[in-house]
Formats: sequence, structure tokens, C-alpha cells
Amino acid sequence: PAASTPPYAPVLLAWLGRYRDYPRAARLRRQEGMPRIALTLDSSGRLLALTLTESSGFALLDEAALDMARRAAPFPPPQFPRGTDRATFIVPVQFALQR
Repeated sequence: PAASTPPYAPVLLAWLGRYRDYPRAARLRRQEGMPRIALTLDSSGRLLALTLTESSGFALLDEAALDMARRAAPFPPPQFPRGTDRATFIVPVQFALQR
């Protein structure tokens, strides 16, 4: 039952976090931003599609967010409702310099 299934967002964000890399060139240029990516996964966690849905304003950060998702694949299998075999998740990827 869906009520007993833990939410997938925290699992997905924790999984992606292990693969996040702040590009050195972007840090040196003091670039910060939050690109948003769309991941489409099947029920086994396979990455079916990946797109940049919102740019950070910096190509280095946008590409780093996409690369993170590519490196993280395959993902932990999500629990879908019956009859659903894929889902798309919009993920914000924060790149912020320590203050």
C-alpha cells in the first residue's frame, strides 16, 4: 500500500548527493546557482531521460548537474502506484560557495 511506502524524494536526493561535484573552475570563478534537472526513471531505477529544465545561468554548473545524474545511474528502484512504469522527478541542484 502507498501509505506504507516511504517517500522517494529523500532517497533520490541522498543518492544524487553522493555524486554531486562542484566544478573547480566554477568555484574559482565564484559561480553559484541552482540548475533544475528532470529525471525520468523506470520501476527498476534505470534512467530513461534526462533534461535541464532550468539553467543556473552558468554552463559549468548546468553540465555538472547533468553529469551528476549520469554518474548516479542506475538509481534505487522507486515504488510506483500500480499500473505506472515510469515517473519524472524535477530535482534542484544547489551549488553554493561557503561564506
